[in-house]
Amino acid sequence: MKTTAIMIEFLIVGVLVLLALFFLFVSLFPIETQLFFVKINESQPWLAKAPFFLIIFVSFAYGFGVLFDYIGFIAFEWLNNMVKKKRIKKYYKLNESILKDSPILKDYKGNNKSKNHEEESSYHGEMRFFVLMESPELYSEIELQLKRLKIIRVLFFVELILLSSIIVQLRQKFCAALLLLLLLISVITIANVIAIYQRFDRYCRSIERSYKMLILKQQSLLKT
Repeated sequence: MKTTAIMIEFLIVGVLVLLALFFLFVSLFPIETQLFFVKINESQPWLAKAPFFLIIFVSFAYGFGVLFDYIGFIAFEWLNNMVKKKRIKKYYKLNESILKDSPILKDYKGNNKSKNHEEESSYHGEMRFFVLMESPELYSEIELQLKRLKIIRVLFFVELILLSSIIVQLRQKFCAALLLLLLLISVITIANVIAIYQRFDRYCRSIERSYKMLILKQQSLLKT
């Protein structure tokens, strides 16, 4: 069932992307598109080949779904790492005196001058692994936050393609309705980016709070 759900998800993603790309193609080549549909209307036998065209469309949709999901994963992983980098610096400054016995923060302090972007992000990964080992239930709850980003990730790419299409059409001919649509989609796209950033930030804070709680619990056990 899980594999089927993932395949359906890829297919839906691909359909949305293909529709957005078709809209972009129509915007770039309006005359060619019109001639293409005229030829289709004049050719009756194409109806007999409709199942074949449907299979081709589904195959392309699934392929585009997998491709754009991967591109989205790379792009949003980069954004996630940027948030982690910012959060780990802030977390270290706020908790240096409290979490004195934290092995990760001790290592962070020792390497703070020579760390690059990947190394800083890895400290947050170590925290996440520590939380997983100490409390699998809490870790699962944290991980659910990232899974909710998938639909926003898809909509983000569709919105970018639609924005490109509308801009092309506005350059060809000004239309007040298109301009209003451009402003609306731009606001939605910006809102999506902000929502994604905030979700990553909450995800990082959840892990940091959990890590802090587990370290303090270990410290109290050692004292007793």
